[in-house]
Amino acid sequence: MRSHNKLHFLLLTAALLLTGSIFGQARQFPLPDYIYSRPVIPGTRFGAEYSTYDIEKHKYYKRTQTIRANGEFAFNDYFSIRGDLPWTRKKETNTETRTRFDNMGLGLHLANPNGNWIPLGGLDFTLATGNEKTGIGSKRIFNLEPFVGIGYHGDLFSIAAIGRYNSQANKQFKEDPAKKDDFERAWIANLNLGMSFTYLDLLLEYQYKYLYDPDPKRQSFHSIAPGLNVKLSNFMLGVSIPYALSKERPYDIGAIVRIYGRF
Repeated sequence: MRSHNKLHFLLLTAALLLTGSIFGQARQFPLPDYIYSRPVIPGTRFGAEYSTYDIEKHKYYKRTQTIRANGEFAFNDYFSIRGDLPWTRKKETNTETRTRFDNMGLGLHLANPNGNWIPLGGLDFTLATGNEKTGIGSKRIFNLEPFVGIGYHGDLFSIAAIGRYNSQANKQFKEDPAKKDDFERAWIANLNLGMSFTYLDLLLEYQYKYLYDPDPKRQSFHSIAPGLNVKLSNFMLGVSIPYALSKERPYDIGAIVRIYGRF
């Protein structure tokens, strides 16, 4: 795991070094575009993201890597629609490496960015474009995730608190034991802190996830993700390092790199 930690440290260092050569005026949003959780202020964005997550327990090891094309279109300052197309690669102990398209993501985002306090809301969901045999997404089951939140931004500091409810579903919106459609349902809370400068956002993101259904899988998961955004005119490079704080966890540590343009 030490080699993975060194890689993540080098990614953060490289992004910091980029700030020394940036010129031009960066376009500002009231709140930073957070990396671990999705951007919450409606905007027109197009770009790509790479993420990798590792877990190692006893003699078990798993790595999940995803390349994701992202797009979001804002009709105005208050409303936008988004979509993403992920390609995922999984490597696991005693299992052949698998690659394929994951479930496609879609979403509707709402906010009122006028003033220091910003109400947030929306609905994120996925389409069943994966495959159960590979363990990457599903061809039967998709996810629905409504969310609400509140953000505050000042001259330097910002904060956003967001609550999400995530539930699996199928076309019938009914669990089917014959197909092993035992839906997972979870509550998710995000607390995002930011310090915004002309060309740089410093970020710290905390997430709590409580998986309460099915009952035998009931568990809670805590994670924290320091990160930063480097802003160059209408373009942005973001780096985040999610780290698990819980004993029971889906990963130990990860890395996310995101680059896109805002228009």
